[in-house]
Amino acid sequence: MRKIQRVVIAGKSTEEITEEEAKLLALLIDTEGSISPALDNKKRYAYPHIGVHMRSVIPLVYAKKWGGYIGKGRDRDTGRLAYYWETSKQELVRSILLKIKPYLMLKKRQAELALEMLDLLNCKPEGWREKTLELRNKIRELNDTQAPDVDLKDFATH
Repeated sequence: MRKIQRVVIAGKSTEEITEEEAKLLALLIDTEGSISPALDNKKRYAYPHIGVHMRSVIPLVYAKKWGGYIGKGRDRDTGRLAYYWETSKQELVRSILLKIKPYLMLKKRQAELALEMLDLLNCKPEGWREKTLELRNKIRELNDTQAPDVDLKDFATH
C-alpha cells in the first residue's frame, strides 16, 4: 500500500485502556493487523512494528486511542482507498503488546518475540543486533504460515 497521508495522533495512555478495549484491539490485530519486524535504515538491527490496514476507517479511529497514527492510501492490487493505523515507537509497542497479549489467539507468539526484541533493544547486551535479526526471521516465518484450523465450536456462546 502506498502511503499518501500521515496524521499524527496523540494517544490515550495505555494505563487508561480497559480490559474490554484491550480485548477489542487484540481481536483487531489478530484478524486485520500485523505484528511485524522492521529494519533500521542501515539494516543493522530489527525492531517491532504493529499496524492494521483495512478499507474501513471506523475501527482504526478506535485504535488511535492507543497512539500511533492513521493514514490513507491506495491498495496496490485493487486501487481502492484503504486506511491504516500503525506505530513502531518502542515504548508504545511494548505497552500495547503487554495489554493485548493475554487476549491474542493467532499472533500471541509474534507478540512474545516482539517483546523479546524490545528487551534486547532496551538492554543492548553483547550481540543484540544479530539477535534482533534472528527474532525478525522467526516473526516473519510465523507471519508467512497459513492460518490455523479453527473449530467454530470454540467460539460458541451458548
